[in-house]
Amino acid sequence: MGDQKLDRRVQRTRALLREALFALIEEQGYAGITIQDITDRANLNRVTFYFHYRDKEDLLFQVMHELYEGLAEKQRDVANLREWIERDTLYAFQHVQEYARLYRVMLSEKGSLSLLGRLIDYFAQAAIAGEQARLPAHAKPLIPLEVVEHFYAGAFVGLVRWWVLHDMPYTPEQMARMCHQLEANTGAWALGLDATDVTSAPADDGGHT
Repeated sequence: MGDQKLDRRVQRTRALLREALFALIEEQGYAGITIQDITDRANLNRVTFYFHYRDKEDLLFQVMHELYEGLAEKQRDVANLREWIERDTLYAFQHVQEYARLYRVMLSEKGSLSLLGRLIDYFAQAAIAGEQARLPAHAKPLIPLEVVEHFYAGAFVGLVRWWVLHDMPYTPEQMARMCHQLEANTGAWALGLDATDVTSAPADDGGHT
């Protein structure tokens, strides 16, 4: 019983600090927030804050880590690569919609540039791990997975930023379908072009006309 009470107290304290941080980011942006601002808003003392977190970045990134742990858990038992890819995109957009308040602020000019890098790295590493565990034996990637997935992770974070800052004009399901089509085909396909429209011809080094 004592451990349960302690766990509930820890959860309540962390929730107060998280909500204080989110509210302050909305009001004044991330950069200018101090630990004192956070503890004053949460009605806690600084000692309590430092018992849980090193600094405000540690608070932010641990909160994000907890959110993503729940996201990853949904995919734990999916063995088929195609199903995993489709679900991964859909779950990610549903997750962003659920925490739209956080993403809308953090991906705006009030947010943290360091968060962008962390998001890209997280999504890339999660995709690499998921694909390595599910790639069929005959698959021979032509480009290193690290390159592929950081490319797509950067595009995904950019797309999420556009989506939340424009009040999510499409549903998570629509976004997931469009994103999946872009990944399964190419940017040229999305523009109504074919490979010859975007692939440069070999350079002509045969002299002057």
